[in-house]
Amino acid sequence: MLKLDYQKYKRPLIITAHPDDLEGFVGGLSYLLSHNVVSVVFAGGNLGMWDSTYEHLSAEEYMQIRKAESSDGGKILGLHEIIHMGYYDRHIPVNETTVQQVLDQLAQYRPDVVVSFEYFHFSTPYPHPDHIAIATIVRNAVARYELNHTLDYYVCSTLFPNRFVDVSAVRRIKLDALACHTTQKGLNGIIFPFFERMLSKLWGIYIGADYAEAYRKVHIPKMQKRLGIVETP
Repeated sequence: MLKLDYQKYKRPLIITAHPDDLEGFVGGLSYLLSHNVVSVVFAGGNLGMWDSTYEHLSAEEYMQIRKAESSDGGKILGLHEIIHMGYYDRHIPVNETTVQQVLDQLAQYRPDVVVSFEYFHFSTPYPHPDHIAIATIVRNAVARYELNHTLDYYVCSTLFPNRFVDVSAVRRIKLDALACHTTQKGLNGIIFPFFERMLSKLWGIYIGADYAEAYRKVHIPKMQKRLGIVETP
């Protein structure tokens, strides 16, 4: 068992699909990362409509509400910046354009740690198409990033973690941030009792804590080899 040494990171970049993903999957770690987190959210959450109150709204109007919820959650977690890419749910293309967008973000922010979703379907308990799309995009971008030797790369929502973070002391803050996404009460009442409570309790038992978040640290050279990318000497 290895604990994730989050205190050494000064320039974290967390890339997710939907406005509440960071809070739900990476909220504890995000808060612990000394309020330096840059969050990139690719999709606007337009399909996450669980309340008839919003049915009269256009996709763009609903996405603005979800963007505001993201801002409120980010304030609780102390995020440094939130970047909304503006794609529609289930319409995040896995292509050169989106890979280049992440490469541009890597070049701009020069992170020392990147966190995103697990990219192996068989290794995640929640293979949402948007999560897998983002995972694939980030995987390819990190593999091609010329300074990837200067960063660590972790994936969340994985069944095969090798790094753990004790979030017992900050779990309430994480849940308060997640609660800012009031449009998602229906979904979060179903999904996050499993992902947030059951799994974090399980990982906590594994490391001797009340609650923990689990991550898989990716060995970048092995990932590059699997993708057929040869590092330039």
